[in-house]
Amino acid sequence: MVKTNLQAADIFRALFVNSGYSRWLDSSRLDTGYARFSFMGDDSGPHAHIVNYRVGESITVELPSGETITRNTDIFSFLGSTLSDTNVRIPTEFPFDFTGGYVGYLGYELMAITEHVEGRSSQLPDGQLLFSDRFLAIDHLEGMLYLVALHDGDSSGARNWIESTGDRLKSVLSTPSPAKAAICRTSAAERYLLHDKSSYLANIAQFKEKIKAGESYEVCLTNRVQVPLHSHDLKDGFETYLTLRETNPAPYSCFIKNCWTRSNGANRRTRTRYEAGGNVRRN
Repeated sequence: MVKTNLQAADIFRALFVNSGYSRWLDSSRLDTGYARFSFMGDDSGPHAHIVNYRVGESITVELPSGETITRNTDIFSFLGSTLSDTNVRIPTEFPFDFTGGYVGYLGYELMAITEHVEGRSSQLPDGQLLFSDRFLAIDHLEGMLYLVALHDGDSSGARNWIESTGDRLKSVLSTPSPAKAAICRTSAAERYLLHDKSSYLANIAQFKEKIKAGESYEVCLTNRVQVPLHSHDLKDGFETYLTLRETNPAPYSCFIKNCWTRSNGANRRTRTRYEAGGNVRRN
């Protein structure tokens, strides 16, 4: 635990942005009633592993050794079994509840298991989770930084990681926040909308009539923006996320990096996916 005035974005860029798998649970807008901490880490720990799952197939688990094992079960059963067998003792009292574990995403395709409703298939895993055994926690209210490492009895490796990471943090440089991207201007984004302004307003009028007719009591009318990433001089998924968090700060945001995609999200019903073909999708 150390006092720090480093920005979370600078820490992630210096320590984790180049990792194969990394994640940042980001409180980019401090809300002391709900959001106070950010958590970040990668797949470099000795107990870290990657869980991949597609509906109707077996679980695959990528181990630190490079070995991949399979389990003939779905992702929810796997998590239930694995977590019930995991017992973590915490020798130090933390001001936050997160003590490591699985971080990642569960796709809508998993409703085939939870709701028995078949959805569209995805090119990506329907669920992917990283078991986080080493991570940084940032207390934005108190300006404190915590380094947390899991060990199985021999704490030497965990202590070495904490010391070496502390040394790396001493050389982290501050970087200015990115300028607001041109695509964030309404005039620039309009041509990429799934529904332009006139059709969106027409949809609203149509749904009002449906509600009056008693066909529904509520309609959540969403839109989609699909932008060619290369056309706006955005360097990569991480820099794009920094632009998103600067433009739309939220108590609960995330940046998840894996070998297929970069996923961003915020609690204001905002999700952004960066695909291999160079497109940005924001719902």
